[in-house]
Amino acid sequence: GSKEETSLVGCSKDWRSDKQTLEAKLQNIQDSIAERKDDTVDFKMMGIDHLFVDESHQFKNLMFNTRHDRVSGLGNPDGSQRALNMLFAIRTIQERSGKDLGATFLSGTTISNSLTELYLLFKYLRPQALEKQGINSFDAWAAVFAKKSTDYEFSITNDIIQKERFRTFIKVPELAAFYAEICDFRTAKDIGIDRPEKNEILHNIPPTPEQEVFIGKLMEFAKSGDATILGRAPLSESEERAKMLIATDYARKRFYKFISFR
Repeated sequence: GSKEETSLVGCSKDWRSDKQTLEAKLQNIQDSIAERKDDTVDFKMMGIDHLFVDESHQFKNLMFNTRHDRVSGLGNPDGSQRALNMLFAIRTIQERSGKDLGATFLSGTTISNSLTELYLLFKYLRPQALEKQGINSFDAWAAVFAKKSTDYEFSITNDIIQKERFRTFIKVPELAAFYAEICDFRTAKDIGIDRPEKNEILHNIPPTPEQEVFIGKLMEFAKSGDATILGRAPLSESEERAKMLIATDYARKRFYKFISFR
């Protein structure tokens, strides 16, 4: 009857549900393969021993399992069929060679939105290396290389909400070395792309008298936490802990201008 026992029961139910979902997916895939045996060419029979995948970021939406289902920014754990097909093709080649070989990914945006993209890159290209490190899931990878934290953010309705995210990498030298084993990069300068140099000029635009007054109010609000200074209702308990975020948001909205140079 304790909270801990209730939590364990809930966790067990979640895992059973995830297992049933995965089993159903596998069954659907097997049924689909069985139905199309006669009208499709088996990838194994095509004799392909290497895949060159241009714009490989289009295949980053690969399925993964995690118990961190309430953590924001992990992407879609269900993945896409396109990415799953790519994984099957690469695994077929890797199983034949017995090595982490068989695919070359080319992309200008290898990692763009979430930490999971880096893990999935290793899942595609370095399955045996991950296994040697005892990493057989995203959660195992995140436990070694990522750090989770909680912070306050503005929602799309402009409410302040608490968000849990994997925000930073840890053991960066080890992770960088692991990544360097499979990654080679070239900048525009390396490959000789001819493009003009950027001529950047910074202009200091002084605040207007109204903005000066508002800056003073913001500073007073940041010190005291008295939201009525800004013409709004007093802060709630959760807003009190995020008053600097509120001040930053007010400043951004007040001073953000669209400037057009013609």
